[in-house]
Amino acid sequence: MSVRTFAQLIGRFNDGAEWFAKAFGAIGIAFAVLGLTAAAIERFTIGSGVELLIDLPPMIMPWIVMLLLAPLGRRGLHVTVDLLPMLVAAHRLAGVRILVSLVVGGASVVLAIGSAQAVSFFAQMGETAALSVDIPLWWFYLSFPVGFALLAVVALEMLLREFAGLPVLTDSATKPASPT
Repeated sequence: MSVRTFAQLIGRFNDGAEWFAKAFGAIGIAFAVLGLTAAAIERFTIGSGVELLIDLPPMIMPWIVMLLLAPLGRRGLHVTVDLLPMLVAAHRLAGVRILVSLVVGGASVVLAIGSAQAVSFFAQMGETAALSVDIPLWWFYLSFPVGFALLAVVALEMLLREFAGLPVLTDSATKPASPT
């Protein structure tokens, strides 16, 4: 299997993961906003409310943030300081992108392993979140190894795309038009 084919195969996996992460993020944000709004209306009109509507939205934020790391990194929608492209010759930018992919991939693997060990520890402890409903605490922390693992796969895709000579993925709807 060639590097190009392998990059395209991983790209298809990442396309599906990106769609799932964006859908989950949108549903999570909608739940958080609607839940907190419903809780505010309920407390204003009745004077008391369902605690879960207030407690759960902050607890699901790690899932939203960690799952969106990979799609944002993949499309170049993360916060950057674009100093190197101004200082490095255009023909050397591929080397910078390879280095960045290696660092992001390596760090993601280390963080995925470390956070998976932490999740295992929390699962063994059997602690539950201090919510009105008993939810195992490790369910919330599981977002960290999942998010970092997805980011490692994205870094691998970016690395293989550079070696295969495939174009860098961008989100053309959010990129400013180049001045002409």
